[in-house]
Amino acid sequence: MKVTRISPQKNKKDRFNIFIDEKYTFSLSSLELIKQCLAVGDEIQPDRFREIKKKALEDLFYEKSLNFLSYRIRSQKEISDYLIRYSIRKKLDKSETIEFVPKILERLKKAKLINDKEFSIWYTKQLSSSKTPKGTYAIKSELFKKGVSRKIIDTIDFKALDKVSIGNLADIKYKKYKKNNPNLAKQKTLQYLMGRGFSFDDAIDAIDSAADGG
Repeated sequence: MKVTRISPQKNKKDRFNIFIDEKYTFSLSSLELIKQCLAVGDEIQPDRFREIKKKALEDLFYEKSLNFLSYRIRSQKEISDYLIRYSIRKKLDKSETIEFVPKILERLKKAKLINDKEFSIWYTKQLSSSKTPKGTYAIKSELFKKGVSRKIIDTIDFKALDKVSIGNLADIKYKKYKKNNPNLAKQKTLQYLMGRGFSFDDAIDAIDSAADGG
């Protein structure tokens, strides 16, 4: 096998397409290209070819992870799931994907680009401070889905967050339901708040406060 062409990608000048025997075979970042000491005209033995191809895939996965992280902070499971979805979409080797994911996660952790504790704090604040905030039960469920461990989840002070977020939401919903049907306002508000993941006791307290104010 012979390297017949190395050309920069059109949209990513720091990434290069590698052609073996006139056929596109894989791409490498500029840094990995230097590490591999590849040049046009190089003859590549099968063992080295497999090694470089693996490095190329790991390099690609890392770059994809960085791009995925550029939009917002992510949990480890989100990164892992994203890479698996990407490999399926691109019809890449499943066994190699499973092999590389832990390596990518470890690289990202060493670079301090992923941290499930920091993610859980950020994500909890996002869910509890939106226009229609979620309560403890709903947020915990979301964090579990994101792969955050129970040990990390147990460190978050959900009670304090619920007290802040539930009051305004209860007031808005109670007033809305009261206009339509005063007799069912409390019941409907309770159903709504519990559906958002707030506890029964917190919901009742918030509704009573909203009723007293209204």
